[in-house]
Amino acid sequence: MDFVSSVKRNGTTAAYAQFEGRASRSEYWWFYLFTVLAGGVADRVSGTVGNIASLVLLLLGAPVLVAL
Repeated sequence: MDFVSSVKRNGTTAAYAQFEGRASRSEYWWFYLFTVLAGGVADRVSGTVGNIASLVLLLLGAPVLVAL
């Protein structure tokens, strides 16, 4: 899985709130890289925007982080 497909799958409704199965290693790490980059950019814009972005990214990333 590449960067773009990982972000599309986990940033849309395709994987949101689906806690069954496991994410592949590449899917996890590509999405982690996206959250770090997006959080850093949002924090540079404003502290409040960074906090909101962190909350949104946490909610989107929760299914990727859970291993069942």
